[in-house]
Amino acid sequence: MKRTIIVILCLVGVFALGRTRPVAAQEIIAFGGGPPGSEWYSIAAAIGNVWQQNIPGVAIKHLPGGGVSNIYSVNSGKAMVGISTSDVNDSAVKGTAPFKEKQTNIKGLINLYMTYCAIAVWKDSGLRQLKDLKGKALAPGIKGYTYEVIIRKQLNAVGLDYSDLKKVEFIPANNAADLMKDGHLDASGKTANKFNSFLLDLASQRDIYLIATPDDVMKKLMAENPGIYPAIVNKGDYNGIDKDIQVVGYRLCLLINAQTPEDKVYRMVKVMAEHWEKDIHPVSKTFAAVQPKEFAEPIGVDYHPGALRYFKEKGWVK
Repeated sequence: MKRTIIVILCLVGVFALGRTRPVAAQEIIAFGGGPPGSEWYSIAAAIGNVWQQNIPGVAIKHLPGGGVSNIYSVNSGKAMVGISTSDVNDSAVKGTAPFKEKQTNIKGLINLYMTYCAIAVWKDSGLRQLKDLKGKALAPGIKGYTYEVIIRKQLNAVGLDYSDLKKVEFIPANNAADLMKDGHLDASGKTANKFNSFLLDLASQRDIYLIATPDDVMKKLMAENPGIYPAIVNKGDYNGIDKDIQVVGYRLCLLINAQTPEDKVYRMVKVMAEHWEKDIHPVSKTFAAVQPKEFAEPIGVDYHPGALRYFKEKGWVK
């Protein structure tokens, strides 16, 4: 009996030690993406999962956000990483609208892919150029959103303002699509990319076309904001598009807090590159068309030294 009691006491001691053994602390990466259910949220979830599964001790905390709010979060340290666009990055670095001061604590992590500002119209409407929108009903997007600002600047560049239009609706793209289908709108704007659901939805109803951005307007916008680039919507991308169309482009990308250690950033980029094809390509057709060497494309802000170190190792930058 005495021996049994001793054995039980020993086992209790072992279990007690097991309960008090310190657990390795997890490193939290706060990731500014988009609202739940949005494309940006899905992107953040997929990339965050790659880090969490392949960097020991890392856990991802997702934060809802948008282009401007993600920059504020990364700059302040509330988020370590955030999704943004190259045109907004340039404004953040310079401290121009919508920013009231320079955001000095942000660096580039990787470029994701080129996206663009699409102004969709019905092909049989005959609308093709920015000037054709005079006297028409337009939904340029929610006021202050990237594509709404770019649409407004394009109109201004050809001597038009919202007051020159028949009607302007500052509504989400899905609502704008419904109004276009019902004949209440002549044109609708949206940030888009190849295989974009908004454009695919419209093109499934009737053939569509996109308003072209002429060279002179493109050059003016690029001079104002080096985070803007020419983009081409290719012939055949959507029902009705029968030739290549030049539009305003900007790159979707990831930013990182400038104070993040170089080795940590290097590892994050390396892990993404090594798992890109296996774990990210299946997320969408857009990602399936992107190769890791495109990570190093310009995004309107300097890259973090840790990211540049990996890019140089791979020969993607000099």
